[in-house]
Amino acid sequence: MIFSVIQYFNLNRILLLMIGLWPQKQTKLVRLQIILCYFILTSFIVVQFMTFATSKISLQLIIDVFPAAFFFLSYMIKYSSFYFNRDVVKYLLDIVQHTYNELKDESEIAIIKKHWNIARRYTKVLTIFSIFGVFGLISVPILPHIIDVSWPANKSRRCSSSQILTEYFIDQEKYFYLILVHMYAALYVGAAAMVSTGAMSVVYFQHVCGMFKVASYRIKQSMTNNVLQSDCLQKENLICKGIICAVDMHRKALKILELFLSKFNIFYFFLIPSAQISLSFSLFQVFNGVLSGYNIVRLISPCIYATVHYANVCVANSFAQKITDYNSHIFVTVYNVKWYVAPLRTQKLILFLLQKGTKVFNLVVGGLFTASLEGLAVLTNATLSYFIVIYSAG
Repeated sequence: MIFSVIQYFNLNRILLLMIGLWPQKQTKLVRLQIILCYFILTSFIVVQFMTFATSKISLQLIIDVFPAAFFFLSYMIKYSSFYFNRDVVKYLLDIVQHTYNELKDESEIAIIKKHWNIARRYTKVLTIFSIFGVFGLISVPILPHIIDVSWPANKSRRCSSSQILTEYFIDQEKYFYLILVHMYAALYVGAAAMVSTGAMSVVYFQHVCGMFKVASYRIKQSMTNNVLQSDCLQKENLICKGIICAVDMHRKALKILELFLSKFNIFYFFLIPSAQISLSFSLFQVFNGVLSGYNIVRLISPCIYATVHYANVCVANSFAQKITDYNSHIFVTVYNVKWYVAPLRTQKLILFLLQKGTKVFNLVVGGLFTASLEGLAVLTNATLSYFIVIYSAG
């Protein structure tokens, strides 16, 4: 029975199907779905920025508009990254399937599936996290109404479409529920885009980590005691064959990363600043709200924006660091095997691998910074710096 990678990652497939991004199903209905998703996201971003056309531009207006506007702009960038790279997403899925089909024994299959299972757990966690976040944002516009009904006040509490400032050029009180539907639709599309694209990226990154681990395993197997105790010619052939298979697996893993970054870096170039702007202004709103004694309801939205952005940054950089570490582990494995008892020609081959290992492999994202735990610290420091600048100006 042929093993299907697509069935193994069924939740990822469903998440991408929800917003028309599954690359293996492109019908007229799906194209209509994509147009609708783009219209919902684009129109909701536009009505937020239109507040600058009808209001006097001030620092306070910028502080009120930017967190949500750039939050939804980040959604649209993530959606666009997969829409314009549908063929790449499909090709990478084919590579994942092809890699699995080429595995040589049960141990290699177990290594790959172990990393796939981690990706599936991440997908489930991200989905649950997203559901709670969406419910939190959905509750903000209707909470004042619920409170007004449950605990009537002398002065009526005004319902507003959350703390998201918009300009529809209509009576927003009269068409409050239509505006609310628009916001909810944008939240659904955006959250689904963020989770589905992020989870699929995790699948690819975990698969690459698994390939690196398989490469390390093949190097170890090529230098086992049974191989080293063979006659000279057979020993050399077995070791060379094992190392060649390991190098081939390593090369294919690097090819996946290079392809992914070459196609997605242009989107990350815009995504990183957009997320940084939203995160910095959201932190300021939370900090300012706590100091000013805002109603707790008004803190829900900026808290969710900040949490989502920082969670994305943490997950992305942790995976980048993991990829770097797994790549380095291959060369550590080469160094630790009994290379000194191998034939001279094999020792030269191993020496070549060790020389390649002296250069650290890093993922440069968007051409802006090196993704790693150190990169996470850099982004955190940058966010805090922007926050301090906003606080000083405010």
